[in-house]
Amino acid sequence: MKKRAGAAKPSGSIVASLLVLACVAIGVVGLVLPIIPGLIFLALAAVIAARHFPWVGARLRNHRSLGRHLNRADGFVRLSLPDKIRVAGLLCAKALLDGAACVASLLRKPGRRVRS
Repeated sequence: MKKRAGAAKPSGSIVASLLVLACVAIGVVGLVLPIIPGLIFLALAAVIAARHFPWVGARLRNHRSLGRHLNRADGFVRLSLPDKIRVAGLLCAKALLDGAACVASLLRKPGRRVRS
């Protein structure tokens, strides 16, 4: 395939805008349908928008709880690849341990009988 001389690549802000819109659309659908994790897609849209649009980033960083998470995400971006892998592994281990603790607490609830 030959490229035309006048054809330009889409700019990063256009691609980011489309990605943000797609994440927001999936997030809104996910709030209604329990199968799709809506909050994750809405948070992803906020992070992408904050990274590509300075006015959105400034507004989100002024938020009481979102600003803290965005600052942590910036710190993660600056890590080297081995450190990112280490952090991801630790987060996975923590999620597994939290899940096991949740299952154990459900099994230990008093007054819960298992029928045979």
